[in-house]
Amino acid sequence: ITTKDYNSLKPENPRNPLDPRPLYNIATNTAGQPGSTFKPITVLAAIEQGLDPYQELYTAGVVELGKQLYRCWYYRAPYHGIHGSINAMTALEVSCNYFMFDIVRGYDYYRNRDLDFEMNTEILLDYARKFGLGEGSGLEIYENIAGLPSQDVKKRTQMNGLRWFLDGVLDEYFDPERIADEDEKDLIIDEITRWVDEYLAGTLTRNETIRRLMALNPVTDYDQTSLLADYIYYSYFKQIPWREGDDLNLSIGQGDHRYTVAQMVRYVAAVANGGYLHDLTLVKEVDGESKLSPATEPIDMVDTANLEYIREGMRLVAHGSRGSSKVVFRNFDIEVGAKTGTAQAAGRIPPEDELGYIRQIFPDVLKQANSGIRETSENYLALTQQELEDETTRILEERNSELAALMNAFNELEDGDEKDALSSKIQTKAQGTFLNQGFIMREVLLDLSGDRITNEMIDSYRQEYDPFTWFISFAPYDEPEIAVVVLIPQGGSGGYAAPIVRDIYATYFGLFDHEEMLME
Repeated sequence: ITTKDYNSLKPENPRNPLDPRPLYNIATNTAGQPGSTFKPITVLAAIEQGLDPYQELYTAGVVELGKQLYRCWYYRAPYHGIHGSINAMTALEVSCNYFMFDIVRGYDYYRNRDLDFEMNTEILLDYARKFGLGEGSGLEIYENIAGLPSQDVKKRTQMNGLRWFLDGVLDEYFDPERIADEDEKDLIIDEITRWVDEYLAGTLTRNETIRRLMALNPVTDYDQTSLLADYIYYSYFKQIPWREGDDLNLSIGQGDHRYTVAQMVRYVAAVANGGYLHDLTLVKEVDGESKLSPATEPIDMVDTANLEYIREGMRLVAHGSRGSSKVVFRNFDIEVGAKTGTAQAAGRIPPEDELGYIRQIFPDVLKQANSGIRETSENYLALTQQELEDETTRILEERNSELAALMNAFNELEDGDEKDALSSKIQTKAQGTFLNQGFIMREVLLDLSGDRITNEMIDSYRQEYDPFTWFISFAPYDEPEIAVVVLIPQGGSGGYAAPIVRDIYATYFGLFDHEEMLME
């Protein structure tokens, strides 16, 4: 391939981690939430625990836990619908969240009473483990193995989020010159994140969090520092303990699930073949000698015959009267078992050019900060584009001088630990955002506005990520030969992958030739 052609395959926005990249293997490297494609595991675990697959539960659309609402997709706008009384197979066909909420807790939320079988998240995740989720698929190449959800995973996720949050806001509460020193900034962040263990032990209160922040010598007063404490305490620490809502999210493939396409195809193949979890491999034979080593014993289950109910539910997805993919497979020559999934992708897409983005949104974010304030008021934020540009240029020149001074100091040192440490510091500054004009302009905008403009306001003009599209499947339904899983980052609805899967099956089974497929 020529350099020109190779470069044409690179993402237009290199800062967007979800843009497709050459030589990046999504099937093994991307571990993401499976969304509703996880629901067959939830239903299977409940049936194994004693759920009658033909028992109908009334699904009322939304479960309310305190002030938090857990909705079925069909209940959300614009539908505002409910699936009503349905059994396990229909629940898979229509992908009902409410049914999963009931069975993961062994509790009928509509009638407010226990169901007649024991079920919890520990049991659910045990079945995920039985079907190979959270572990390597067996492939002979690198695979991103994130493991299964747990209290430790949730804690780690929250702490990573807290570190990211603090990295963006500390200069609003502490001396910017102090925070400009990356080592000092890391020390403050490390100190704050260490408090989480005391919170989990029940010894850290909100007031103690405020007191400790004040002891770190912020430049803000008590009231302003209290706001930071509340973010830390309520938005991060308080979200770590496991709650009932975590059970509900995990039952529908949300939360801290992170699985690769390879893991998902291995799981669906085991559902299709009667419960045999084969390792995946890229090597069929060497010099005519088979290197395949299929599993000889089925997965340890109460009864592998219970998989038939899961397969039937998946058949209904593609061929049932209410299935989400019935239109795509309506006239298809073979029966398919399938499940669609739509997993939300949190966050917003980073702009390709941070500097150009800040310049573009500056008038809008300034207008937002001054909303409801008269121009003659002393509270009116009178900040101009030229002031923003001038201060950005000043800080960039100042940082270039600082880096030059560090380089001079480095050149004067003898080889040793001190020189190695300084080299690492110089590299961090040179390769990070320290000299990036766009990020400097962001810092300047935050600083010159006081507390009036925030990172959240600046980022609110970015485009949101579309959901991930998942589709898991096997065919033919009666005598499965092949399992196909498709993942489309930012693909929107799970049903959008169905035509891709249909064409893969059509090619594999010779239902039309390649030229006809391309013409269609």
